[in-house]
Amino acid sequence: LQQTLGSNEINAVLVFKNGIALKNMTALGDTGNDNDEFNISGNGGSGGVARLTFGAALDNTDQVLVWYWH
Repeated sequence: LQQTLGSNEINAVLVFKNGIALKNMTALGDTGNDNDEFNISGNGGSGGVARLTFGAALDNTDQVLVWYWH
């Protein structure tokens, strides 16, 4: 993402794949294991911005939408 997110903000990140909501495993206190689950680091991306990591690789045809407040 283009922003650094605080610990309360990462729990509210919503990700949709092909119109279906994915599980935010960080908010659930676990680790994503498949491409219907993701983890998020508030500052783990390049330049210290938030980074999403999916439990497994997405397909090339998947459409992903990320929704968050900052």
